[in-house]
Amino acid sequence: MLALGLNYADHAKELAFKAPEEPLAFVKGEASLIGHRAFTMRPDGVDFMHYECELAVVIGRPARRVSKADALQHVAGYTVANDYAIRDYLENWYRPN
Repeated sequence: MLALGLNYADHAKELAFKAPEEPLAFVKGEASLIGHRAFTMRPDGVDFMHYECELAVVIGRPARRVSKADALQHVAGYTVANDYAIRDYLENWYRPN
């Protein structure tokens, strides 16, 4: 799963960051996913568990070097995702270590 950070200007401004000129992309492993109606748990000793509601784009077929004009042909659909970041574990507040 590829994720984008600071991907809208208001959020970057809220954090007193300049919006990135290029996408700030990072990877989330399959262990970061849970099923519908599953419970999330805050690990013991965690003080800063940040959450956001995200738009998730579901890619329906393999894609490589796709032109902007053809990109939507690879999208199977959209869904909502709850995104959590445990800031206690991150190298700093906004970039994964």
